Formats: sequence, C-alpha cells, structure tokens
Amino acid sequence: ELVEAYCTHSLVIGLTCGALFALIGFFTIEPLFSLLGAPAHLLPLINDYMSIWFLGSTLVIITLVANAIIRASGNTRFPGMVLIAMALLNLLLAPLLIFGLLGLPRLELKGAALTSNCAFFVGAMVAIYYLSKQLKWLNIKLANKEILRYWQAILSIALPNTASSIITPITIAITVGFIAQYGSGAVAGYGVASRVSGLGMIILAALSTTLAVYAGQHQGARKMDRMNPALKLSFGFAIVWGVLMALGFWFFATPIVSLFTDKTLAIYSASHYLYIIPASFTFLGIVMMSSAVSNGVGEPTPALLFTATRLLLIYLPLAWLLSQWLGLNGIYTATAISNVCVGVIAYYWIKQKIKRGSSVRENAAQRKAGWNERYSSDEYLFGTKPNTFLAEHASQLPIGRTLSIGEGEGRNAVFLASLGHMVAALDASEVALNKARKLAT
Repeated sequence: ELVEAYCTHSLVIGLTCGALFALIGFFTIEPLFSLLGAPAHLLPLINDYMSIWFLGSTLVIITLVANAIIRASGNTRFPGMVLIAMALLNLLLAPLLIFGLLGLPRLELKGAALTSNCAFFVGAMVAIYYLSKQLKWLNIKLANKEILRYWQAILSIALPNTASSIITPITIAITVGFIAQYGSGAVAGYGVASRVSGLGMIILAALSTTLAVYAGQHQGARKMDRMNPALKLSFGFAIVWGVLMALGFWFFATPIVSLFTDKTLAIYSASHYLYIIPASFTFLGIVMMSSAVSNGVGEPTPALLFTATRLLLIYLPLAWLLSQWLGLNGIYTATAISNVCVGVIAYYWIKQKIKRGSSVRENAAQRKAGWNERYSSDEYLFGTKPNTFLAEHASQLPIGRTLSIGEGEGRNAVFLASLGHMVAALDASEVALNKARKLAT
C-alpha cells in the first residue's frame, strides 16, 4: 500500500514540476537564450524548436520518473527497452517531419521538436501502462490523500539530489570559462573529449543505477551485509574498466579526436584531456556507485557531500591554481586529483556504512541466539504464573484483541487468553514462542 501511494505521488510531483517548468520555459525563451549569448538572428529558429519542446517537456519528466519506479521494482530490462524503442521511433519520425518526406509537411526545427515529443509521449504511456496494469502501483484515488506526508518524504530525498545535479552543470560552465581563455579551439576540444569519455562512463553509470535498486531492496530487508560481495564485485569491475579506458585513451586519444576535428588546438585540448582525466575514472566510478547506494538506502546527504566536495571544495580552487602553473593541463589535472580524493573518501564511507549494517544484524542475531539458548531448557525460566503487576491490574483491561510484546515463554499471554482476550504474542526467540504454544495447549 505504501509503495502504491509513493509511486502515485511521485508521478504527481513529476507532473506538477514538469508543468511549471514548461510554462516558465515557454514564456521566457527569448530572454533566456539571449542571456545565454544566442545572436538575434537565431532567436526565431530557437523559438521554432523550444516552443514545441517546452510544451512536451512534462512528458520527459513523466517518462523518467515512471521508468525509475519500474527499475526500483527490480526490473531494469523493461525501462531499457522503452528507451531503445523511443530512440528508434525518434530516428524513424525525424526525417519524415523535418524534411517532409512521404507527403508530410516540411516542418524543419519544429519537426525535430515534435519528433522528440512524440517519442516521449509513447514512452510515458507505455511506462504508465506497465505501472498501472502489471505492477498495479498506481492509484489515482491516492493522489489527494496525505499529500503533505508523502511529498515531504519524497522531496527529502529528491531535493538533495536536485542540488547535487545542479552543482555539475554549474561547475562545467565555470570550467568552460577557465578553458575559454586558451581559445575557442580549446573549448571545442574539451567538448569533444568530455563526450567521448562520457561514452566510456555509461557502463559505470548503469552499474550505479543497478546498485541503487539493489541497496534499497537489501536495506528494506535489513540484510545490508549482503551488499559486501556486490560492492566488492562492482568496485573490482570499476578498477578493471577504469584501467582499460585509461590505456585505450592513452594510446588512441589523438586518432579518436581527429575523427571529430582537424583544428590543431582542439586536438591538443581533447587529447590531453583523454591522457590525464581517464586515469581517475576508477575513482569516479566508486564515487558514482557510493552515491547511488547512499540514495538507494534513503540517505541522499552523503551523495550531495561527495559532489560538493569533489567539484566545489577541491576541483574549482585547484583548477584555478594549477591553470596558473600548468595551463590547460592544470585544469585537467585538477579534475583527476579531485576524482581520486573523493573516490578514496567514498570508498571508506561505503565500507563503514556496510560494516555498521552488518554489525547491527550480527548483534541482533547474537542477542537472539542468546535468548534461544537461555530458553532451551524444559523448565519455564520465569514460571507459568503471570507477572504480579499484570495479574493485579488485568481487570482494568477491556476484553478484546491484545498485543503482548517480548512475551517470552507465554505466561502472560496464556493468562490473558484465559480471561477471554484474543492475544497476539511476540518474541525474538522462536524457542520461547514454541514453549508459549505448548503452555497454551
């Protein structure tokens, strides 16, 4: 029931935020893009695309939220299939609507935006259908119930994640400012290299998404000790993958970059990016995975701290300082150093987190074993007569359904049952409860 409520309210929040974003974006297209430096003669073209895209942007948010909910159920394949189908639909519709093929009107940039909206509309509808019919996790009747409770619980995780997500583009914007002083070719090279290396990081991002689901499920089952082998395997993979990427880019950076540009400065900027930064990708992968586990167990603050520490506290000051000494390479070196530093911090944090979870489980198991051993004799440890205080005051309890917590061997529950109560007796020791059933018989 809680899952159903949280899923419904998550989609309502997504719908609300998406509609607000769409309205603000639609009515601020020209001032926004003018502020971003778009020349006046391009504003009509920008308006052609963005006016349609903004109106459909709510579909993007709904698709992302719905797919995230499906992944949280443990099914990562279906959302992947939805995204692949959307990409194929986009590829199919784009030339038809942009160039006006097969008798359709030539819509150019408007057609490109309309294509995206069509793809996301199909993705949103398919994902919502799966949620409502297959998982049965949507109930529109819950949308206006206990709004404050559910929105507060959801936003307590969503807002720190939002802050963490905002830090990255802000840092990128500042980085572009640093690099721009070396010329537009350096900026172009940075753009090429960051996208090429980003392709290599996709697999670590996918692994992080999976770990978030895995950690959430094990936290719910109070079996965080099972995360140890999963993290060991994941971190081991991050090491191997990071080394392979570093070696690959080290040997083939220039040929790869040359596929995208023939400008000398751009090639220099991109290749040096790929020489330096991928050496730290193992540590960046560990940060991504630790942040995902943090979010998965409902503790978004560590993930926010990892991002803020890596980008704001270490990278930006170091990038400015090293750029004075090493130039463009100083900025890239600062990125690698910040990845390594926070990767080490994240590694030790997640190990302590799992250790604490394991310790709690081990302590509980030890206490349970201790009580089982204590109750293992045939005799009743505390006798079969009820607690004196209970016996004296039982007459004040209205006859009905009664809960007895920490019941032990059943002396109090059996006494209350003899007075006509319907008693539910709880105890951590199965041995004690078996003796309680024997006493009741």
